[in-house]
Amino acid sequence: MNAPTLFIFIPFIFGALEFFFAEKRKLIAALSLLICFFLVGVSASIPINSMIIYGENSLIYTSSTDIFGRTLALERSQQPILSFFYAVAAIGILLSLAIPSSRFFVPAALTTTAMVVTVIAVKPFIFGAMMVFLATLMMFPLLWNERRGTGDGLLRLVFWQLMGMILLSLGAWLATLVDINPTNRGLMLRVTLILFLGLAFWLGFFPTHSWLGMVLEVSCPFISGFLVTLLQFASLYILLNFMNSFIWVRTNATFLFGLKNLGMVMMILGGIETLTQRSFQRIQSAVYLAENGVALMLLGFRTPESLTIFFSLLFIRVLSGIFWATANKSYLSGERAREAGTGAGSNRPATVFMMILAYFSITGFPFLASFPLKVSFLSLSFSQSETIGGLASAGCLLLTIGGFRYGYGLLAGLRRSVPAADGDETQRAEAGEREPGDMKPSDDESRGLKFAFYGGGAFLISILLYPELLNAFLVGIRNHFSLIVGG
Repeated sequence: MNAPTLFIFIPFIFGALEFFFAEKRKLIAALSLLICFFLVGVSASIPINSMIIYGENSLIYTSSTDIFGRTLALERSQQPILSFFYAVAAIGILLSLAIPSSRFFVPAALTTTAMVVTVIAVKPFIFGAMMVFLATLMMFPLLWNERRGTGDGLLRLVFWQLMGMILLSLGAWLATLVDINPTNRGLMLRVTLILFLGLAFWLGFFPTHSWLGMVLEVSCPFISGFLVTLLQFASLYILLNFMNSFIWVRTNATFLFGLKNLGMVMMILGGIETLTQRSFQRIQSAVYLAENGVALMLLGFRTPESLTIFFSLLFIRVLSGIFWATANKSYLSGERAREAGTGAGSNRPATVFMMILAYFSITGFPFLASFPLKVSFLSLSFSQSETIGGLASAGCLLLTIGGFRYGYGLLAGLRRSVPAADGDETQRAEAGEREPGDMKPSDDESRGLKFAFYGGGAFLISILLYPELLNAFLVGIRNHFSLIVGG
């Protein structure tokens, strides 16, 4: 038995087979959850490259396998990431049962997660860029089927993902040439520009960032939010592999300078967009843009502390993003129900609670997990220079003000969505439009949805209370990329 077969091929094959039985939603959801929980348990308890002894028999649990001339290898230091990915997939599957979603989401989530795991396993690592593009194509039919309008944003998604894959693949090929001849400054500069351009397409740098907001706005917020969250993680992971694999990349002053400045611009632009956008989905995309900027700045600082903050913020963002996507879907369903006259619309207190909490869990706010990390980020920024520290502080301030504006808009909608008066309700019931009591706020959110949001909110808050759990989880991952700060 080898790790790639267990964590990639088995869930991918199960997910592919589940497409043929998508009508049996509860059954395939239960099977998918069993697979996810099993994989989380294995990755958390059984070290890779070890011997498993049961009775008089033994099984060698190896780390790699070959397929189509390429090596898939998973190391012990990557086991926390495996646990995290399949835990996120399990959360997504559970949440899909609490909201109206496509019957194909569960098998698509399992196969897409397996494809993203391939990103961290494939050698040479740049083939992971192709896996990211394939993951996009696998989710594309679901996004297209759930779209609203012409679907231009989805076409932009595929186009920019394709362009990013081509440029990053070209950049990786040229980077090997720089390794052979590190004195060729002209080639080094061209490679740096190509890498930055590919990252700009994937991470949503201005002016190629419009696809992110359009995808979240024109398609199902839950499906698109799940996909975008995984894609952003995979994109940053490929950047980490670039820095970990090529010494000239992680020691090149021009490259590090570009990371810091590109990150500052993305952070400021994202903060400004949170103040100017009216759509809640576009505000979410603006937050992702700003947080991608924070991630690039932290990698540009290239210190052990910045790498720890990078991973901590990234994992908090993925967890918060899954709940945020679910809340956006719930809120949109409520708005459609209100427009159709069959529900109280945005009178969904648990949904509004999760949307606000997810925003501030990602951007940083007192008593939430990312706040001390953002304080440390600002401290590192000022240690670089006063200009960097000042601009980083301005970006954080813009995000905070944008968060208050976002929360005010949600709470204002919550106050407007009040139940009808008894007389009006009775008259509408007599007219045959609905039964008395249908407009009660308690009918707008199922118990399962409330439990998911309040339970998820408690979990996000508890990360601040027990930071040692997150730190213990990140030790192996930091060691896997130790060359970034030590070589």
